[in-house]
Amino acid sequence: MKWWNKWEISRPRPGELIYSEPGRRYRFPIYDEAGEVVFVAWPTSQQAHFFIVSSGWTRVPVNFSIMDCRRITGRVISYFEQQGLTIRVIDRNQDKESAKFEFHPELFELRSQALECLNSAGITWLAELSSVDLLHEEFGLEICGIKEDSTAKKISIAMARAFPHWHFHRFCNNCDSERDPGWKFSIHMFPRRRSAS
Repeated sequence: MKWWNKWEISRPRPGELIYSEPGRRYRFPIYDEAGEVVFVAWPTSQQAHFFIVSSGWTRVPVNFSIMDCRRITGRVISYFEQQGLTIRVIDRNQDKESAKFEFHPELFELRSQALECLNSAGITWLAELSSVDLLHEEFGLEICGIKEDSTAKKISIAMARAFPHWHFHRFCNNCDSERDPGWKFSIHMFPRRRSAS
């Protein structure tokens, strides 16, 4: 195999697949569900290599090349099939208009899991936070009305452990809002889309 065709796959931590090829590395979400490997064909970060120097990890642009996606996804499928594993691929809807109307009913079950996780971490719903909302377009959850910043930190740690394959996290203080004042923490699988200006 020629050097420019060499590629490698590793799973260094739960929820993370690293795909490497000459000049570039990508980090993808991955998880196991119902006896199969679920690969999310949308990288969350990338790293470029320039000869000896390597750039740090940077967020992947909102638009991921279809050609890169097909090439990498094909190799990931082949890699897991050679190990005798069943693999399912999840891809992001590229059509921005239809993405606005995405609905993922499985998020209701994941919301219940998140509430159980928060309860196990000693965080009480309605006492320390006001709501857990679904983020259909980004495929994730948003925890709103967090009263204390120390609670927000505990929530972020608990949620990252519960959903290690959701690589996107965001904090903001929503103190001016009439609905759910306080801190807001979101965790999701796909990046937020940039709104057209």
